[in-house]
Amino acid sequence: MNSQLPHISKAEYYLRLAVILLALITPIFFLASEGYLPSISSYWRTPVQPLFIITNAATSYYFFGSHNTWKIPAVFLLLLTAFSVDSYPMIHNIVAVLFFLSCLIPLYKTHHYQEFFWIYMSSVVFMPLSMTLGESLAIAVLCVYHALMLHKIYSVQKK
Repeated sequence: MNSQLPHISKAEYYLRLAVILLALITPIFFLASEGYLPSISSYWRTPVQPLFIITNAATSYYFFGSHNTWKIPAVFLLLLTAFSVDSYPMIHNIVAVLFFLSCLIPLYKTHHYQEFFWIYMSSVVFMPLSMTLGESLAIAVLCVYHALMLHKIYSVQKK
């Protein structure tokens, strides 16, 4: 097994899978429960704010426990959650942009599922048309990528 790959116990595998699924369904839940808002961060101002915080915290935790290349996106995601869109809109928006851009680096550097870099890039095209749609697509791409990587790592490890 590749020494760069983290060891994942069965419990850790299911915890990580749960975080991926939470991150995947959260934007859908936001839209279904609160309607369309201009960006994912706009849901901070709604009753789903705790879900916004929990999802970002869990995803940051996931990224911190992943390959080193995901640590920078983890920091940016944690910071964009700490600097609310209400109290620190400029800092929040800058850090949000940095989060989405920083995800390009590990997607580009990977030796697995390299097509996800281009799929992720295509989600950026939607952001000027609809920030919420573009962010939701980018999040979905990251979730599918991480689910595939998690499965691959766990499967190789079990052998």
